[in-house]
Amino acid sequence: MKPRVPKRINLGYGNIIKVSLVAQDRLKLIGRTGEPLDGIWDDVSRTLYIDKNLSAESRKQTFYHELIHIVNDVAALGSDIHL
Repeated sequence: MKPRVPKRINLGYGNIIKVSLVAQDRLKLIGRTGEPLDGIWDDVSRTLYIDKNLSAESRKQTFYHELIHIVNDVAALGSDIHL
C-alpha cells in the first residue's frame, strides 16, 4: 500500500491544517505567479495544496517541505495559540 498524504494536519493548540491535492492550473492560480508549483501553503484558508500529478515520492517531499513553512508561520503567530 502506498503512503497517502493526510487530508488534514493537527498541529495542536487549535491549529488544524487542511491538505488538498489539486491540478497544476489551480496551484498556479493560488500562487498568483503563473509559475508551476509542486505545492503551496495558503495561510488565509489554512490549506496546504499539493500537485495531484506528482509521484508518491515527490508528494511526500513537497508535503514535508511545505510543512516546515506551516510550522514556521504558526509559530510566528503566537497570538493564535491559546493555552
